[in-house]
Amino acid sequence: MTTNVKQSHVINRAKIKDDSRLDAMTDADIAQAMASDPDAPALDLDWSKARLVPPLGKDIVTLRLDSDVLEWFRRPGQGLPDPHQPSFTHVLRSEAPAGR
Repeated sequence: MTTNVKQSHVINRAKIKDDSRLDAMTDADIAQAMASDPDAPALDLDWSKARLVPPLGKDIVTLRLDSDVLEWFRRPGQGLPDPHQPSFTHVLRSEAPAGR
C-alpha cells in the first residue's frame, strides 16, 4: 500500500526544537500547564455514552445523462474539489425526501 504525502506536510526533524523537555514532563506538569492556559479546552469530557457512527456506505451506479448536463457538472466551480462526483451527491441529496 502506498501513501501519498504532500511535500509541504513533511516535517523536517532538523527544524524541530529539542523536545526532551516535553518528554520529561509528568502528567501533573501537563495538568498544571493546561490549568494555567486560558485557551486550553477542558478535557473532562464524559465519553461513556459515546457511540461510533459509521459513515454511510456508497454504491457504484451507472447513469445515462444528457451530454450538456454532464458537461455542466464537469465545469470548474460547479461541484466541489473532487471533480464532479461530490456535486452529483449534493444535487441528488438536495432533491431527496427528508429522512431518506
